[in-house]
Amino acid sequence: MALAVPSIAAEWKLASSTFGLALSASLIGLMGGAGLIAPFGDRFGRRPLLVGGMALVGLASLCTAYSTAPMHLVAWRFMTGLGLGASIPNGTALTSEYMPARRRAALVHADVLQHGGGCLCRGLHGPLDRQSMGWQGIFIVGGTLPLLVSLVLFAWAPESSDSCWHATLVIHASLSFWRESRQM
Repeated sequence: MALAVPSIAAEWKLASSTFGLALSASLIGLMGGAGLIAPFGDRFGRRPLLVGGMALVGLASLCTAYSTAPMHLVAWRFMTGLGLGASIPNGTALTSEYMPARRRAALVHADVLQHGGGCLCRGLHGPLDRQSMGWQGIFIVGGTLPLLVSLVLFAWAPESSDSCWHATLVIHASLSFWRESRQM
């Protein structure tokens, strides 16, 4: 967002200071997504929240590219943050569940580092997108990549072992209830 504000401000003929809330909205959403949405990964499985969160990041970023007012930017950046907040903790938890115990700490550390690495790459590549496609290009590229990632995760990410155990318990309880009701 910070890379796009000077171009947006010039195009919309607004002061850069007008975009303070828009610059903070994704962080507010990140906090809300991590605190309020991500914990549902324990109940419904980490994979659905990871895939859904990444899809939300992609869609909200694409919608940001078509914003026409500062409050539109605030709303879409907030939604982007919600998606990130839902997906980052669930991705980290899923990583830790499937890694061998002797390498788990290093691999979870690498998982956490890749978030910062992604921001760095975006910061380095964003000006090229802005130069070739306008400020909207930052969000078009920034929305397309998470959508592709969500498709890859949908196709190949494993389900959380905890939610598989929960589903097994639900199925077992349902079958037990069915068997007992037939005997009556």
